Amino acid sequence: MSDSPRQTGRPSRGFNIDTVASGIRPVDTNLLRLPDATLWPRVKTIEQHYLLQQKHSISPAVKELARSLGQVPEMHVPALQEPPWLRGVQEIIRKHEGFLAQINTMVENFARSMAAPVAAITRMSQEFARPVNRFLDGLQPVLRDFALFMEDVEAGREVLAVSEFGFAEHSWNIFYIRKFGKVALIDERVRPMVVTNRLLAYTTSEEYVEELHDVVGGSKTMRKRWRIIESIWEAHSAKQYDLAVPATLAQIEGILVDLMIQKDLVKKENGKLYLASELETFQQSNDKKRKPRPVTLHPAVTNAKLDEHPNLAAASEFLANTLVSRRNNILHGHDLTYGKAKFSVQTLLILTVLAGGVSALESR
Repeated sequence: MSDSPRQTGRPSRGFNIDTVASGIRPVDTNLLRLPDATLWPRVKTIEQHYLLQQKHSISPAVKELARSLGQVPEMHVPALQEPPWLRGVQEIIRKHEGFLAQINTMVENFARSMAAPVAAITRMSQEFARPVNRFLDGLQPVLRDFALFMEDVEAGREVLAVSEFGFAEHSWNIFYIRKFGKVALIDERVRPMVVTNRLLAYTTSEEYVEELHDVVGGSKTMRKRWRIIESIWEAHSAKQYDLAVPATLAQIEGILVDLMIQKDLVKKENGKLYLASELETFQQSNDKKRKPRPVTLHPAVTNAKLDEHPNLAAASEFLANTLVSRRNNILHGHDLTYGKAKFSVQTLLILTVLAGGVSALESR
């Protein structure tokens, strides 16, 4: 087996300068045998000769030699030629150099002239932003408190609705309704009693009776009822609910009829009030079997069209679902359990709501 490396297209791992030189022709190999020459100058000489003859390409042998020595040989990179379009651009710039300089000067002058106003505007905006930021920072706790306040109001509305007093909600401001929001934290077994007691205190106060007097006394239709309504309030305040409730039911029925008269829904004949639609049908048919009945609480509630009035819609539902079903039994002496504080408060509040509805219709 030969001691020389096999020709495989790249040098062997062992370095032999004579072998490298023999593969690079026509370099003067005598340069490789100069006794006083060091290794790297010999390689540089070989590289220079080879670059001149091979148009700046480096032989694989030289590259391998450089890598073995841990150094990168210097390479000659030809200078780039300017593209034609670049020369054209440079020519245009030279021709219009004066005009471009004028524009540049104008831009610089404008920038200098705007520096002071921009700085002033910046200072003004900063000065304006400081109090605004302070205001917004101070507003944050206010908004949080307001959100908590409205949560209590909504909780109060829910408590009133569940306790069957929601029909009178529009009669109170949100500060009063909010007080019932705290009731939601009370044990639900005693919650209805707490609500009733609070509204009982409200409906027996002098403030309440004065408001009721203003509503009733301010209506031409309702004014004549004040004497009876005042007596009802006195019985209610004295906790004489057995006396207050029947009288209140009678007045509620009468106020509903007053509402229907104002809306031309009833007509009087022979001293009795009939639904206008039923009376007209009877008069046209002259059929005695179809003679209408006088208006009482049930047809009054059904035909008064209370749903047309936002403040009376909830009252209409309570009237239809609660009062109508109990009215006859109470007034005919069959229901003997009506004399309770809650029912007395409910009937008195319904009377107040209806009185406000009549007064509002009159003011239109």
